[in-house]
Amino acid sequence: MILYFISLFVHLITLNQACGLSDRFNGGDTEFYTKVSNTIEYPVSNITGTVLVNWTIDNGEIVDVRILNKVDPTLDKEVLKAIKKTKGRWIKGDYSCSFTMPVVFSIGSYQSLEEYPPHYLSPVIVSRNGSTDTFVSDKKLMDMLNDYLVQENYRKALSTLNDIIVRYPMNIQIREARIKCSNKLNMNKEACLDIDFLLVQLGVKSASSCMN
Repeated sequence: MILYFISLFVHLITLNQACGLSDRFNGGDTEFYTKVSNTIEYPVSNITGTVLVNWTIDNGEIVDVRILNKVDPTLDKEVLKAIKKTKGRWIKGDYSCSFTMPVVFSIGSYQSLEEYPPHYLSPVIVSRNGSTDTFVSDKKLMDMLNDYLVQENYRKALSTLNDIIVRYPMNIQIREARIKCSNKLNMNKEACLDIDFLLVQLGVKSASSCMN
């Protein structure tokens, strides 16, 4: 089963030590995370989720910053702004490095439900207190999901899985559940895109079958 091998690939990815953050950013890891954390502002909303951001440094210059999974325009914008504001802080030299980092927007306390691939940087956690009138907790979403799966109501289960994946995009078990629901609903392209997403993020060359 392909998802079994995806899990195994997590442990087979080789890190490029020459691209360590501490070696490429003036002030090292601590200064980088301080800079990013102080730049990001939580929008006035109950939107939560994990934004995956990727950027490339060529010879000490930021040449590409992009969001790998769109969560919400306001959250995505904050993350892009924070990375772009690190301009001028990267050590000059003849090198090219790519970095991927999760930025988690959470209301109240945060407890991760997922592990990230070893080539990812540690996540930045942006949390705030506030009204939770329209906020659905992780536990509530998981309870809803389990109920829908027991009832074999795959359409409602899929909708709930979409909400969970916004918060935890790299959770392999959740992705597997969404692939199962997509297959049950004959949404084969959507299932294929989920598989491709995991393969790409785990450092494995993506299949091109979804594009056909």
